Amino acid sequence: MDIQKIQQYKSAFDAIVKGKKDDEGNAVELWYARELQQVLGYARWENFVVSIGCAM
Repeated sequence: MDIQKIQQYKSAFDAIVKGKKDDEGNAVELWYARELQQVLGYARWENFVVSIGCAM
């Protein structure tokens, strides 16, 4: 994968990242699956949920 494509993906992920605090007050980055679905190119939620299941 070329550097330009990597930078595009990083920008897309950075645009949808959420910041939360854990129980100890540490910053945690997270992404909502329905937003990731679009960034990763899944047109339908039903197709993406299969990938999430495999990853878990």
